[in-house]
Amino acid sequence: MVLKAVNLQKTYPGGVEAVKGIDITVEEGEIYGFLGPNGAGKSTSIKMFSGLLRPTGGNLEIFGIDVSTDFQKIKDQIGYVPQNLIYYDHLTVMENLQLFAACYEIERPEERISELLDLLQISEIKNRKSSDLSGGQKRRVNLAMGLLNDPKLLFLDEPSAGMDPQSRRVLWDSIRRLVDTKDMSIILTTHLMETADKLSDRIAIIDHGEIKIVDTPKNLKEKFGTGEIIQVQLDEEVNGRFEEILKQLSLQYEDVNVRNSTFRIGSEDAIDDLSGVLEIIKSFVSKEEIKQISINETTLEDVFIKITGSELRE
Repeated sequence: MVLKAVNLQKTYPGGVEAVKGIDITVEEGEIYGFLGPNGAGKSTSIKMFSGLLRPTGGNLEIFGIDVSTDFQKIKDQIGYVPQNLIYYDHLTVMENLQLFAACYEIERPEERISELLDLLQISEIKNRKSSDLSGGQKRRVNLAMGLLNDPKLLFLDEPSAGMDPQSRRVLWDSIRRLVDTKDMSIILTTHLMETADKLSDRIAIIDHGEIKIVDTPKNLKEKFGTGEIIQVQLDEEVNGRFEEILKQLSLQYEDVNVRNSTFRIGSEDAIDDLSGVLEIIKSFVSKEEIKQISINETTLEDVFIKITGSELRE
């Protein structure tokens, strides 16, 4: 077992309970995702795991060592990549890596840097000034910083923040290669459903400082999903009728919600249910006011809302 937390707590001055007694275990070679909105306790948890914050209660062990008393024994085996970028803009990628490698006192730094440049596919930008990089390139350089000491356990805080979809995919491929080619475990935090779904072997859904459930993405969608989701997007101008539409749909279907002008109806057989859904909606709006109709599989967002009873806050 790589990491074990039992009843781990963090209360800030003023009585703010950021983390309310969480229990987790992380296995070797696992990518463990913390999924939750901003303010849920994700970043506070990862800062306690990485030794940046001292817990106010509970126990935390990494590699079987009590972090509260013997953190120095394991600090060289962990890496931390914060949400904020940590390099110097006025230096090139290579200069940044050389500087941080010197701070870490890395043996054979040139060899280690070259390995990371190849692994994260950023060799071609090594001589470019860091301020001139794209968002995705900056994230991969940030990741390289956290990997310089060749950690056995890596903490990633919102690794996909502020990235476009294509850049996220490249970053995900890099993270997955780390686990596939290195003897490494990863704990990541995210409020992005797709990031959690694509990367995590197991996901802990956390909200208001409490872990609601832990399971694989596949199992979560099978346990809490309804098979398929009918989505009907309406013109925002019909906003005043949303409540009545929702009321009528809820009389006919068990899993119904509306957000961002879109009704989402859980269904075991979406094709059969679609005509009934549209019949109800069209009794309140015109055909022109229906902007989009689609049928999709259950997502982690649907799971999150079913478990927490609220939309994922950003």
